[in-house]
Amino acid sequence: MSLEAKKKYDLSAGQRWEDVFGARAIAKGHTWVKSTKEVDMRLHIDGFLDGYGVDVKASKSKFNMWLDYTNVRGYAGWLRGSAQYIAMRVAEDDFFAIFNREDLLKFFLTERKGIATTNKEYLKVFTREGNSDKIMRVTYDHIKHLEKGRL
Repeated sequence: MSLEAKKKYDLSAGQRWEDVFGARAIAKGHTWVKSTKEVDMRLHIDGFLDGYGVDVKASKSKFNMWLDYTNVRGYAGWLRGSAQYIAMRVAEDDFFAIFNREDLLKFFLTERKGIATTNKEYLKVFTREGNSDKIMRVTYDHIKHLEKGRL
């Protein structure tokens, strides 16, 4: 798959999981209002759950979750965005784990163990070749103690 095709796939998958999250929230009696594209891009907020900003992440596996401190263009990643909560899909068990964004940011800052040389290392800051991102690979088990709820 070409890089451009992967970007398109990732974008459509992300939008699909945002829609699933919103539908689950509504089914459980919550309100869900999708944000504008500008709010999503500028503030890292996909929508508002009961009035709180949420950024939805579509994880591929509970063994392969990423915390995004700096994005590919070198700007503040979603850990430093404006969302109050981050909802990460745990694919194997088909639920969204809801975290306070600031708790995940503190975890990133206190638990990182240096610089990664490959994208297979956990709890180390990794930068993809040709990008300016600073991301850290974690497992769900690393961060589950920070979970505030589930959908």
